[in-house]
Amino acid sequence: MSDGNFNTQLLSHGGFASGVRAGEARMKQRATAAFFDVLINDCGFCEDDARTLCAKLKACLDKGRQ
Repeated sequence: MSDGNFNTQLLSHGGFASGVRAGEARMKQRATAAFFDVLINDCGFCEDDARTLCAKLKACLDKGRQ
């Protein structure tokens, strides 16, 4: 009968943390893609300017994680 404790060896090593990092990376990709679409379709930016601004957004998002 279990006393409420469990064997931590049964859990995968670092699975939760890697899942969180993968989720964060995917959300950054989605945010950057949505920002690009808004710049092109709604604001009328050319693709080169939109890509430059998306790169700046990505840099800001990466900097916020540190």
